Amino acid sequence: MFYDTSSTASHRPSVMAIAARPWQMLASLMLQRQTRTALSALNDHMLKDIGISRGEIERISRGTAPARFTRFGR
Repeated sequence: MFYDTSSTASHRPSVMAIAARPWQMLASLMLQRQTRTALSALNDHMLKDIGISRGEIERISRGTAPARFTRFGR
């Protein structure tokens, strides 16, 4: 029997890793929604107290905001 011992064989994702991707994506989307909902529920004064504006909520929930916002939702 032939076994592929090349370095490319070890870099292939396992079946379990492939099967877990949809669940990881779903969990990520749920976390984004929870973060967006929680921040949107705050009034403008509270948002100002934590140093964000209402217009930044979407970027913060997606994780694409500047590094100073990494503590939110992640």
